[in-house]
Amino acid sequence: MHPLRAKEQQVNNAVWINEKDWLLDVVTMNADEDEEDRAENLDYIGRLAAFAFVTRTRMVAQVSSAHSRFQAYELWFSFASEGGKKMFLDLVREDGYANPGEEGTLTPPSSLDDLPLLLPLTALFPKDVMDHILAVLFLTVEELRKQNMRAIEEAS
Repeated sequence: MHPLRAKEQQVNNAVWINEKDWLLDVVTMNADEDEEDRAENLDYIGRLAAFAFVTRTRMVAQVSSAHSRFQAYELWFSFASEGGKKMFLDLVREDGYANPGEEGTLTPPSSLDDLPLLLPLTALFPKDVMDHILAVLFLTVEELRKQNMRAIEEAS
């Protein structure tokens, strides 16, 4: 199948099209950034992906058209439950990199018109970037598991 047709097919089959409770965050990737700054942004995306995974939160994304001077990615999050949403936001807050209460951080989108255009991270990012994001996701999930086990041991 032609790549453009595959992308069109994927967009038309987006299972999240009818979901209504979304939060949006934008991560910039300036071409002038050094490798350390780029890695910091990718680490953040990986941690968000881990928090989404452990809270049963859908995470999809698109390249932002609102930032023409540099590459920016819109990260969209949809929640399976209010409890999952609260836990997700608590994890982001505890992480300390971003504050969900801060303007422009994990805020409701102004419109849901872009829902059909959103893609899974694996369809948006190149393989080397996804490898970095997934490595951080796995490390973060493992750390969260260890923290949970310690909390269980301390409670007993």
